[in-house]
Amino acid sequence: MVQVYQDSLPSVKAELTYVLPNNPGEKMYFYINPDHVPAGLTTTNTSNQPFEYAIQDIRGVEDRFGLSISGFEVVRTPESVAKLGDGTESREEWKDDAWVQDVYYREVEQLLIERLGAHRVHIFDHTIRRQDNSGTIPDTPSTRQPVQRVHVDQTPASAVARVHRHLGADAEELLTRRFALINVWRPLRGPVLDAPLAVADFRSVDAHKDLQPQELRRGPEEPSGETFAVLHNPNHQWYYLSNMRPDEALLLKCHDSDHSDGKATFTPHTAFYDPRHAGKVPARESIEIRTLVFF
Repeated sequence: MVQVYQDSLPSVKAELTYVLPNNPGEKMYFYINPDHVPAGLTTTNTSNQPFEYAIQDIRGVEDRFGLSISGFEVVRTPESVAKLGDGTESREEWKDDAWVQDVYYREVEQLLIERLGAHRVHIFDHTIRRQDNSGTIPDTPSTRQPVQRVHVDQTPASAVARVHRHLGADAEELLTRRFALINVWRPLRGPVLDAPLAVADFRSVDAHKDLQPQELRRGPEEPSGETFAVLHNPNHQWYYLSNMRPDEALLLKCHDSDHSDGKATFTPHTAFYDPRHAGKVPARESIEIRTLVFF
């Protein structure tokens, strides 16, 4: 872990939710769908606690950060289909999974190949999140809410499992290459003032002490996954890009098989509640594309 400081950046103080340690030897778990929780168990065996941080705004200094350095970077895509229209309302097409897969997937694949020099990109899913500020809509697979809990989407074991799960016969050859799991996060309307996305600089995280594997339990017929829950560490340095628009996206590294030369291999992230805009702004709508990238 390297101590990271970015001087004189504007910031907002906000609470970020971290997991609390479980009892020694008790692995964390979480059921994605409450309907699949067996009798006698709860949705999760973890507890959370909020901690206040100054979340620094990288608007205007985006070039100080990058996937290999901090674990995240900003990209601008003025020709993106996300920008069609005035950008203040999301397009109806985003409700059509077939359109997203036929049109937007191709755009994201080309972006990652050109920007990262990737040999191959495989998009394995996407999630559209629409913030419900009424508190009446549950967070289920069909009504996803922004995740307001610090986490990393993959562990090394689940990253390898993803390759086998999605690429079958090609997996063994592809696993001889360097590969990464990268999320492409983009607002569907802007500017984003409600539940913006915060990212922690990889260099401020102690991977050996701060990360806790958490089993992600799906339905009875689906394989479990594994993510990292994150323990509080006052050294974490948090950032966000203010007023994000649909022609801007964040690349988030969730895993990288290359650990050489201090290369960033993940970035914790979370949505957060900005107290400056309480109940005064349109609810956030965003899309995240999850990808396997081979070099």
